[in-house]
Amino acid sequence: SKVEDALAAFSEGLALTGDDLRGLKGRGEALVKLNRPEEARKDFLAAVALDPRNTEARLALASARARSGDPAGALAEIEKVWAIIPSLPGKSRQAQIEAVLEVAEADKATEALLAFIDRDDRGDLSAAQIDDFLSGAARVMDARKAPAQAVLLLDRLLLRHPRDPQLRYWRAQRLLETAAFAAAEEDCRALMGLGLPPNAQPAVHFLRARALLGMKRPAEARDSLDACERLLPALDPRSAAARDLSALRS
Repeated sequence: SKVEDALAAFSEGLALTGDDLRGLKGRGEALVKLNRPEEARKDFLAAVALDPRNTEARLALASARARSGDPAGALAEIEKVWAIIPSLPGKSRQAQIEAVLEVAEADKATEALLAFIDRDDRGDLSAAQIDDFLSGAARVMDARKAPAQAVLLLDRLLLRHPRDPQLRYWRAQRLLETAAFAAAEEDCRALMGLGLPPNAQPAVHFLRARALLGMKRPAEARDSLDACERLLPALDPRSAAARDLSALRS
């Protein structure tokens, strides 16, 4: 393949000339494409040893560390990039964090990010940045179909913003996916206590009905469905909402 040919070419060049930044980065990138992250990590380590302030090499090393099971090491490399470029915009920092979370094992990546935030005692992360990192990470876990990890991240966000209805509804949805029905139902009751506008209440009643069914409490689930239907305008029986309500009642 072209990638294998590139790997062979970079290896041949390095054998002739000794370590050089371009060759190490090129071979490392080829190794990543061939799903050989541990070998790539060694090349990127050698590259940053040659040029410690090369941020491209450090970000490549971060990705290789994440892929080889070391997300904490990956985040440490990202932190070094931020030290080299202290003016790096917040969106760029968030994208770098999410790039690690997308390729590392979901549980290890979540644990590493929470530890990374917890040891931020230098004041270099603002409250808004922490919120962005946590919510962005939760979206990554949603995309990866990792609801248990999303719940851990949303737990942390809700400690910071306990009256945020969107966060609580988001967590209730993910709790349902992990079969944590009692916790999801508790979140739904908390949502109703936040004084939601009428147009937001049907979704919460519907979610609570699902949780109550999971808890084997069908009578209360029917009450929640009745409340949901009372708050909705006349539904077209062909609509998705009508089908969902009918399926949950059956």
